Amino acid sequence: MTEGAPTADEGPVTRSPSHTPRNWRRYLATRGAALFGALLLGIAALFVLIDSQIGHRFVIDRIEELAPRSGLRIEVGRIERSIYDSAVLRSVVLSDPDGVFMTVPEAELEWRPFAWLKSGLDIKKLVLRRGELTRLPKLRPGDPDDPILPQFDIRIDRLEVENLTIGKAVVGQRRRVDLIAKADIRAGRLLLDLDGKLGGADRLIAKVDAEPDRDKFDIALDYRAPRGGLLAGLAGADSEVRARVFGRGKWSDWNGGLYATRDGARLASFALKNRAGRYSALGQAYPGDLLTGTPRAAVGRALSLLFDGTFIDSRLSGQLSASGAAFRANAGGTVDFAENRFEALLTKTALTRPDLLFADPKLEDLELTATFDGPFRDLTVDHLLTARKMTFGTTMAQGLRTAGVARWDGTRLQLPVDLTAERVVTGNAQLDPRLTQASLRGDFVLAGNKLQSDNIALNLRGLAARLALRGDLNTGGYDLTGPVTARGFALPNLGLIDAEAKIRLALGRGVPWRLAANAAGRMTRIDNATLANLAGTNIRFAGGVSLGANAPLLFNNARLTASKLVLTIDGRRLADGRTTLAGRGRHVDYGPFTVEAAVGNAGPSAVLVFASPYPAAGLSQVRVALSPIADGFRIVTSGGSRLGPFDGTLGLFSPPGGPTRVAIEQFKVWQTDVTGQLLLGKGGVTGNLALNGGGLDGTVRIDPANGGQRIAALITARDARFGGPSPIGIARGRLEATGLIATGRTTIDATMTGEGISSGRLFIGRLAANTRLINGSGTVNATISGRRGSRFEL
Repeated sequence: MTEGAPTADEGPVTRSPSHTPRNWRRYLATRGAALFGALLLGIAALFVLIDSQIGHRFVIDRIEELAPRSGLRIEVGRIERSIYDSAVLRSVVLSDPDGVFMTVPEAELEWRPFAWLKSGLDIKKLVLRRGELTRLPKLRPGDPDDPILPQFDIRIDRLEVENLTIGKAVVGQRRRVDLIAKADIRAGRLLLDLDGKLGGADRLIAKVDAEPDRDKFDIALDYRAPRGGLLAGLAGADSEVRARVFGRGKWSDWNGGLYATRDGARLASFALKNRAGRYSALGQAYPGDLLTGTPRAAVGRALSLLFDGTFIDSRLSGQLSASGAAFRANAGGTVDFAENRFEALLTKTALTRPDLLFADPKLEDLELTATFDGPFRDLTVDHLLTARKMTFGTTMAQGLRTAGVARWDGTRLQLPVDLTAERVVTGNAQLDPRLTQASLRGDFVLAGNKLQSDNIALNLRGLAARLALRGDLNTGGYDLTGPVTARGFALPNLGLIDAEAKIRLALGRGVPWRLAANAAGRMTRIDNATLANLAGTNIRFAGGVSLGANAPLLFNNARLTASKLVLTIDGRRLADGRTTLAGRGRHVDYGPFTVEAAVGNAGPSAVLVFASPYPAAGLSQVRVALSPIADGFRIVTSGGSRLGPFDGTLGLFSPPGGPTRVAIEQFKVWQTDVTGQLLLGKGGVTGNLALNGGGLDGTVRIDPANGGQRIAALITARDARFGGPSPIGIARGRLEATGLIATGRTTIDATMTGEGISSGRLFIGRLAANTRLINGSGTVNATISGRRGSRFEL
């Protein structure tokens, strides 16, 4: 026996399979194969189940449960045949949020569904039969971040729309549409082929076949949309449109063109080129009444366009130039339609004819430079806007500039404005220095054609405004409203004011600008001596006022109060274009008065009537009428006085840069003529008056002095006669007087002699007197005697 061999009693030695590695592997392989086979059988069974009637119903339910953002709903009655190869869909219904808009009784689909895992959408045939479009769908916008162009291959060997009925609600009459198309869009190949008969004379034929590897490029389009047809109705056009795209060549060198007409008139004409993927287009479009409002005015008769660039991997890169009647523009950069974003797209736009867009203000050399960068719905626009000159009425601004970063969120453009000017000139020496530091700031929002802002801040020395803007780019109309505050604001030749007002400024809409305000304030300093003498101190004002480019100054319940004067005035515009003003007031020295004025094509005119302006002189019903003449105003006055009735004609002239002048053409008091002229300056009145006739001869000198008026008179009388309630006569007489009339201080120094003085039943034989009065108080030394031989002597 060999050592270690088993004995007969022990028998052969055996081992369990669980203890053998080889058997373990065999066991696992067997079980794995069974499991994998079961999985394959399960998947096969699932595919078989899905392609059964039960599976078809499951697919239909999943289709009907789809809820895209657009609101589109699809219902399918049943599916026949195999969904993996050739299926027939029965009773297809398409709905939008408003209900059903299209039905298709039968849709035949042959496709390769498993090709989607490798390449994309692959359809051998899709036929829609006997469908009906009852109305146009009203779908909500889809996801704005979805790529504009598809990012997968598309192959459709045959798309056929057979006997589609377009309902009367779509274009006003029922139409039949038959269309055949195919498409092959993949890397290195673009094929689109469409032939549509759209009822009547409507026709759409389009073909694009581009494949650089085979040096192939073919493009053609024939678009016929007669007035009242389907295509015109779908486009909302009330005209006949014809368009053709044509050309010859290959991918490396192709030349063609685009030509379109509208009602037989040229609509667009472009030369097209392709040089191995570098495209260019040069020509003009003639939109006519297809554009309205500001866009139509900007484009004018023709819009000229030039494009040169590439389109690779859904990225459009190149240069674009455009020009119209009122502008020229250039753009350069990249637009990525796969990512829906701009990449440093630089644009420059200049207004060459701003007058075609704005009647007021007048702009010169307006230019906008802007860089667009970022996604379409989260876009930043770094911009710079400049204007060499802007003229608004008589105000001129130079070197205007604003810059900032605007943002576009897909529906609204938020535009910050920080406007400054190198120089602002109004022609007013006191006002212009305040405008050197003027600024305009605010945040503007453009949504569609609507432009608005609620925080416009206008600041300059002494004047601040907080305004809101509402504008419409389509109509070209703009309204500015809000409060304006003035502190120490200079009024030319008058003084300084503090005031608050609520304004409304209307611009555009093809009409001149117009400004309306409700204001209240006071004069804090009076620089004009004539105004101070006339109105006194504590001058306050309140009420409504309006003015415009072609409209005069108009008051509405305006009230002015001062220590010497109270005035209320209203105005209105008549049908003949004239503006009339009417008011009444009271003056401390001149009593009650009325004023009536009118402003028409010939200029302003006014009539003032003072009931009793100077009782001591017996003045009554003094009428002063102003009317325009070539260089100023004519003043016609009349009334009564103690010396008798008077009347006269004067000329009021106010040349630029010079003092206002009053020239007496003729002035007569009873039988005495007054001649001369007066200069109305900041300090007061200066001039010489001469008296002659009716027995009088003399001069009166008037000069400003010490904040008031100095008067010096030398008058002689010989057999002088005057009318009036009590006729006056002077046989001989002489008056020599000097005086100062000023606020708070009036002085008079006079010497007078006379003989044979009569007034009514009073008779004075001789008179000699001198006086000195200060504010009505002082001394009078006089000698008076009656007729010779009488016992009257004082």
